[in-house]
Amino acid sequence: MNNPLLFKTDASTSWWILFAIRHYLTLQLAHIVEYLFVDVLALRSLVSINLIGPLATLYTINAKGWPFILTTWGVLNFLLIQENHDTGHTFFSHWLYFVDIDMFNNNNDAGNVVDSELYREILVSMIIAGVATSKFIW
Repeated sequence: MNNPLLFKTDASTSWWILFAIRHYLTLQLAHIVEYLFVDVLALRSLVSINLIGPLATLYTINAKGWPFILTTWGVLNFLLIQENHDTGHTFFSHWLYFVDIDMFNNNNDAGNVVDSELYREILVSMIIAGVATSKFIW
């Protein structure tokens, strides 16, 4: 594939664009998770109190907004994007690896971005920042 590399990471420009789109999709998924967990389960029903208890439910309600979104977004990126060396699976670099389009499979250079230590540290920082800034009442 004749695709220029970007940022000295051996990842192609089209892969970086797809990487940004995948992050946008996980951000939207984090908003959906916030709506389901905070607005529906914690505020409108007793399900969360019965499942995780009143203190954790209160913590979840107080974390509503960007702390909950940031934490959830970091966790979702760990689950759906950040690659574990042990898996050896191409899903993390290319979500649509099974289609016969070069842009969505291993023919599009992904470099070592999703399994890099820097990316892992960024995701951990997102989770820590979200948890640390949520309002917890003792």
